[in-house]
Amino acid sequence: DPLWSRGLGDVYKRQDLTIVDKIVESKKKTGYPHSLFATWAKNSNDRVFKVSKKLKDNELGWGTTLSVQSMDEQVLNAIARKNIPLDNYKQLFERYAFHNIPTYSEIILGLPLETKTSFINGLGNILEITKGEVSEIRIWELFMTNSPVNSQREKYGIKTILAQQNKQEGHYDEIERKEIAVETNTLSSKDWVYCSNFGEFLLACHNGKVLRYLSKFLNEKKNIKYQDFYKGVFDFVSKNSMKKYISRCIKPFLDFFSP
Repeated sequence: DPLWSRGLGDVYKRQDLTIVDKIVESKKKTGYPHSLFATWAKNSNDRVFKVSKKLKDNELGWGTTLSVQSMDEQVLNAIARKNIPLDNYKQLFERYAFHNIPTYSEIILGLPLETKTSFINGLGNILEITKGEVSEIRIWELFMTNSPVNSQREKYGIKTILAQQNKQEGHYDEIERKEIAVETNTLSSKDWVYCSNFGEFLLACHNGKVLRYLSKFLNEKKNIKYQDFYKGVFDFVSKNSMKKYISRCIKPFLDFFSP
């Protein structure tokens, strides 16, 4: 079973490496834990890298967060929270990639001043910077509890709903609802739904490698932007029934194997 830790590189600060050394020592002696799943510091500094590398070298790490929240400078200024300067994101990714440490990036949907276009372009920019090789992109809704924009709802036209969260293992009888932002004065609720669906589609096709290599090929050979490729496919799939296209693709196989 994995061992869970919260806020590596942030909560424990200088104790992080000492804690990881003890975990590594335990694994060498007892074989436990098999792996360590951690939530990472919002700013990926040198201490975070050292922790990540030590976990990876001892087959304990699952990947490290490079949290950007948004790829739009205007949005980052609005929330007064720059996790990773955008200019440094490429260098950070390349450093982790050089040492074969998997990374995943986190984007938040519903931030102030974010638009449909800037959100879609942000996902494309992550793929562009990482040459399509980011291990995983994760999209989170904007939870209003303890959010730095909680007191600025009127300023940014933030509208919310109470959404039921997925039940956690061991707590199936508990129902938890969280307040999430689904509209701002720059992102309508209709555009929020579009971005949410588009994001899930991109994650399934890129993280799941369904269209990853085709998108990389078209980006590198034909200079087609990742966001334009995925948006084109998503819009086509959304407007057309895929039954006839799927049937057309599998018909040669059915004909071949038919008696």
